[in-house]
Amino acid sequence: MKAIFAGLLLTLGVMSAAQARQSAPVIDWIDIPVATASGKPVKAEQVREAIIAAGNGLTWEVHANPNGKGLVATVLVRNKHTAVVNIPYDATKYSILYSSSINLNYEVSNLDVYRQMAPNDKSPDGIRVIHPNYNSWVNNLRMAIQRELNKL
Repeated sequence: MKAIFAGLLLTLGVMSAAQARQSAPVIDWIDIPVATASGKPVKAEQVREAIIAAGNGLTWEVHANPNGKGLVATVLVRNKHTAVVNIPYDATKYSILYSSSINLNYEVSNLDVYRQMAPNDKSPDGIRVIHPNYNSWVNNLRMAIQRELNKL
């Protein structure tokens, strides 16, 4: 009986840990400085072109934001998962901000485990969490944008 009880506790513990790893706090990249390899200042249009080229190179579809502020980028992964980000920009900085998603388990959570993972997020509504691959995809986009900016 003790063995069954211990096995049950172990199983529940593993399941709880697995559930905690299924989501991660959403990472928004805010006010990333525009830096070029040459160190020369650039125009906002050049930043826009770099963002579009980077996104298209990674299968993100990049379009003008309908609200007139920056760009919107959408990635569809395995015809199953969709992530949408807003990318406001100017000649000196840009941001990559979560907008929406499909099949990425996005939610706002008040679980302590997420509060510990995002100690700077003081939102009283909770921590925005999502499948951890989202953060990887967005980070890849950020790095691709920097590679394009380095060409200027």
